[in-house]
Amino acid sequence: MAELDAELYLRLAGETMLLDHRPGQGGPWESPLDSAGHALVAVGALAADQAQAIVDDYHLARCWRRGEEPYLRTYRLRLTAGSAGPAPPALGRFRAVACGRVIGQPWGELRVSYAVLSDEATVLHVTMLPARPAPHGQGRPSHTMARLAGSRGPGARGGYSGHHLVGPGLPGQLTLTDDQGTTASAVFSGGRDGAEWTGEFEARLPLALALEATIEVLTAAGALAAGDPVIADARAVLQQHSGSAGGGPAGGKLPEPWRSLLAASGRSTGRDGLVVVGAATPRFGGVAAAVLAVQTAADVFTVEVQLTPSLPHWQAGLSRVDEPILVWWAADDRGGHYLGQPGNWHSGAGRCGGQVEFWPALDPTATCLDVMPTTVTERAVIRVPLGRAAAR
Repeated sequence: MAELDAELYLRLAGETMLLDHRPGQGGPWESPLDSAGHALVAVGALAADQAQAIVDDYHLARCWRRGEEPYLRTYRLRLTAGSAGPAPPALGRFRAVACGRVIGQPWGELRVSYAVLSDEATVLHVTMLPARPAPHGQGRPSHTMARLAGSRGPGARGGYSGHHLVGPGLPGQLTLTDDQGTTASAVFSGGRDGAEWTGEFEARLPLALALEATIEVLTAAGALAAGDPVIADARAVLQQHSGSAGGGPAGGKLPEPWRSLLAASGRSTGRDGLVVVGAATPRFGGVAAAVLAVQTAADVFTVEVQLTPSLPHWQAGLSRVDEPILVWWAADDRGGHYLGQPGNWHSGAGRCGGQVEFWPALDPTATCLDVMPTTVTERAVIRVPLGRAAAR
C-alpha cells in the first residue's frame, strides 16, 4: 500500500467540500472535513497545527462564498488568537442539592429539580410548563413577582423578571436572593421538548456522515484495515440506532458493548426518578468532568454534566482538530451498556455543560450505574448508586 500523503488528502477533502456546495446545505458540521482532520491527527499522520491551518483555510473559504458572517467572525478570532491559550481552569468546589419543588406561576409551572452551588455561580436545574390559554373573554393574568423556594438553601427566595421571555410567555430570567440578602439575576439556557422547556437558570453569584469520513481516512492512513470487522459493526449499530434499513450483523452477533446495547433497543420500562450526584473526576485525556445528577424516565435517562475546558456541542462544528474528543458511555450492574450524546448544552469561559441523553432506557432492575466519559486514550468512571433515586 502506497504511503498516504496526509496533507494532500485533507486538502482534497476541502476542495470536495467547496465543490459540493448546494443551496440550503447546513453548516460546517455537515462536512467530512473536520472529521478527516481529527482522524489524521489522532493517528499521527499529520501534525495538529498543520491540519488545523488547512481546515481553517477551507472553512474560511466556504464562509466567504456563502456569506456566513457568524462563522467568519469565529474564524477571524481563531486566526488572530492562534492555538496557544491559557490552561483551562479547574472545576473548583461545588455542591449539588436536591430540591424537588413544583412552584405555580401566573405563566404556568416551574419545577426545580436540583441546584448546583459553587464559588462562581448558583444554577437551578428546572423544567417550565406554560399554562393553558385562558377561556375566551377571561383575559390573561398579569406577570407579578413570585417567591421561589429552594434556590440556594435555607431562606433562599427569588422572583420573576418579566422583561426577558422565552417560549410562550415563559421567563428567561429570574431574580435569586439568598438568606443573607445577596441578590443576582439568573438567565435561562435550555431547549424545548414538546410543551416543556428544560434547562437551567444560572446566576453568576458566589452561591452518519462523520462515520464514513472517519472510516475512509483511517483506512487510507493504514490505521484500519479495509476488511476490519469493526467497520461492519459500527455501520450496523448506526443503522439500528437511526432506524434505517440495511444489512449488517444482527445485535446478537456483535461484540460487547454493542450486543447488550442493541438488544435493549426499544425498551421502555425504565423507572422515573432523580439521583443528585455532585462528583468530579481528576483530569484525564485533557479534560475534567463532573456528574451533577442522573434523571431516569420510562424511555430515556439523562446525565447532567459539567466539563473543563469548554468543549463544543457535538453538532457545533468549528472545533480544533487536536481538541479532546469525548464519548459518553455508561454501564449498569446487570451487564447493560448505554451510549450518550449531548442534548441541551451551554458553554462559558473555560467550561461547558448540559444534558447527555443516553440510549437505550435504563434497565429497571439496575441498582448501580457507571458513567464513563471517554477520550481517545483515557476513560473516567463515576459510579452512581441508583437505590436512592427520588421520584420526580
